Amino acid sequence: MRIENLDELRGIAALSVCLFHCCFAASFLPQDSLISAIAQFGDKGVQVFFILSGLVIPWSISSRSFDLNLVKEFLVRRFIRIQVPYAIALALTLICYILYIDPTLRISVRSILINFFYLIPYSSDIWIVNVAWTLGVEVQFYLLVAICFPLFASNKSTIRRLSLLSLVCMGLIPSPASVNPWYFFPTWAPFFGVGTLSFMLLSKKISGKEYFISFLFIACFLYFKYTNLLTLLCFLTIMFLLFSQSIKLPFILTYLGKISYSLYLIHLPIILILGQILDEFNFSKNYPSFSIIILMLSAILSSIPFYFLFEKPSLLWAKKLKQN
Repeated sequence: MRIENLDELRGIAALSVCLFHCCFAASFLPQDSLISAIAQFGDKGVQVFFILSGLVIPWSISSRSFDLNLVKEFLVRRFIRIQVPYAIALALTLICYILYIDPTLRISVRSILINFFYLIPYSSDIWIVNVAWTLGVEVQFYLLVAICFPLFASNKSTIRRLSLLSLVCMGLIPSPASVNPWYFFPTWAPFFGVGTLSFMLLSKKISGKEYFISFLFIACFLYFKYTNLLTLLCFLTIMFLLFSQSIKLPFILTYLGKISYSLYLIHLPIILILGQILDEFNFSKNYPSFSIIILMLSAILSSIPFYFLFEKPSLLWAKKLKQN
């Protein structure tokens, strides 16, 4: 079974994060316009990605019998799918910083390795690819699912419910004093839990009634633990996934979903370089809305060759491994 409009939702999420960075990634970017007033909410696209991962990752494992070989294959395929494009984006972003954005920047080999393995929360180094902290959170979820998938997919309702409850309640675990809570998986575990609950429904592990009751519990948890906006975001994301199956969305959203990971990885250095140029000519100050549109289109157009040159080959490589 194919989940309809999943790519479209990915495209919307990636576009919203990109829009947020077009306005607020640096002080010289256009922050005073009607578009920027809307863009201030764009960073919430990150939580949409977390919900989608909570749905898609268990779904990708559920098509075959769970065993140790499947776990190994799953982790290797995710590594190829995620890390190969990320490694290239890491190198390109570093080049952009050294050549234009911040020529004074000095990054050691150690720092590059720490970035590659998402160990920034446990070091004094900085993120080179700013959005990579979300990939670090996602990787922690991949490892959790690889180990605990039989519990989430169990035919025994007690085991299944306790597993989901445990995942959601991980949001109560405080991060270590030395770790930024944003980089700590338990901080965002309830959002992955929303997606995992949806996996249980779509894979017919639970009934619609159980889904509704469980989602109501998670929504209450989100309301008291997070913000009204994030609670509403979860509700709208789930409504979109469940009730947009028969809606034909514009092709542009489908295509943006297809290249969403590439857009997510490389949009920031493009925005910063072009944003500095526009600021030098006072273009951003005089035409803030038009500047945002230029930055958005430039980021999207730059992600297309990145997708075909780097992301698509890694995706095909990962698929070939699955077939073998």
